[in-house]
Amino acid sequence: MIKQGVFYGIVALWALSACSRCDFEGVEKTTTGSVSFEVELSRCYGSAPAREARRGLHMTSKAQFLNFFPMRTAACAIGDSLDVNFDTHHLLAYYIEGKCNTRVERNVTISNTERRVVYTIVQEDCGRCGTDNLLPNIVAIPAVDENFVVEFEFDKL
Repeated sequence: MIKQGVFYGIVALWALSACSRCDFEGVEKTTTGSVSFEVELSRCYGSAPAREARRGLHMTSKAQFLNFFPMRTAACAIGDSLDVNFDTHHLLAYYIEGKCNTRVERNVTISNTERRVVYTIVQEDCGRCGTDNLLPNIVAIPAVDENFVVEFEFDKL
């Protein structure tokens, strides 16, 4: 009985110390490369279709955006909060689900010679607090023509 108590005590200390070993708290995002700005969704927009898509999204129009992030009428009495000119910018999104503390490094590389856009996301989770972080990772990039190939690379550390 004493051995079992010691075992459970060691397991409890290990579990508690796992969260204290994080060198970041909550959600920490770093964005580099050819990103014009980050898009934070207001309560006006749902995200179930984007989460269910389980792939990267390249949106070149408001209609495409609303296909994946539908407007919630009841939550939007104030009006539309999406301020993106799709003539000059396109949106990239890649939904991830983090656990507890989540660090996300995002980079967009646009190669005009290769006619290619690469959106790279690296995710690191730390801790066991039971909180889920649903992150759409929506960024605006300069508009590219339809002949560009858009690729998404994801890595979880």
